[in-house]
Amino acid sequence: MSAGPSALRHLSVLPATGFKIDRVIVRRTLQNAHDSAVAKVLADPGLTLSPPATAEGIETMRQATLLRNLGVSHAQGYLHWPSQPSHRLLDHLATAEAMPA
Repeated sequence: MSAGPSALRHLSVLPATGFKIDRVIVRRTLQNAHDSAVAKVLADPGLTLSPPATAEGIETMRQATLLRNLGVSHAQGYLHWPSQPSHRLLDHLATAEAMPA
């Protein structure tokens, strides 16, 4: 796997502020120990990237729970916000901006 070390090298030379755990890995974490291990390594707080890794493609509570238990603190996907028409997103953002912090 010659691309691995090269890809990892980018983390040390590029000004990365975070990264995503691909939804293919997320989808397979419940069935595949290797994908669970990859997610755990990427979520490891010792990596000290800010913001931390974001798991994408979370579709079920089982996935969310497993990834949370592996240390993933940021997630996105259908479970959290299903696909919406664009006007719903704009309405949501306008409401969020109007709320006091």
